[in-house]
Amino acid sequence: MNPDLPNPEKEKKYRKNLLDIEIKNYRFGNLLSRQYFDINMNRVRESESSIPEA
Repeated sequence: MNPDLPNPEKEKKYRKNLLDIEIKNYRFGNLLSRQYFDINMNRVRESESSIPEA
């Protein structure tokens, strides 16, 4: 990470919630397909915090 960022702690917290998921589908030992997903959990956490509790 670049130490010259304006707020490295905020950037570190943001990057901590980024997920990379890879799903591999096999049939009889042969790879059929591969799927990649990049998920930003920061958006999920923001939407959860905006939901009022009952």
